[in-house]
Amino acid sequence: MPAVPGAIAGATLTALLVDRDAGRLQAALASAALEAGDRAALEGELARRRGDVRSAARLLDTALDRRNDVRALHHACALAYAAAGDRNVARARWEALLERFPDDASARFQIGVTHHDDGNLR
Repeated sequence: MPAVPGAIAGATLTALLVDRDAGRLQAALASAALEAGDRAALEGELARRRGDVRSAARLLDTALDRRNDVRALHHACALAYAAAGDRNVARARWEALLERFPDDASARFQIGVTHHDDGNLR
């Protein structure tokens, strides 16, 4: 009987997304029947780390639609868009993060960086 896909706990998904060891993300992908959003999150983060930012952004957006409770996922998605040069979308992802997590100083900083990179220094 095939395994039933299940959601990864938010804290576990966060730990995987911020883990510097990509092997752990790959192992998580291989070891479990994952819910589609969690699979997209892990695949998207791996794509982002490989530099495939367009695929990463698409996958991470898919994941974010299903798991907007995971702060690290908001950051990963925004970083993918920033790396792709789409600072407006990156900013929008960080602003959406602040709606859920208003205490996130890193998101505020990153929004400022995107404005700076756009030459908006006011």
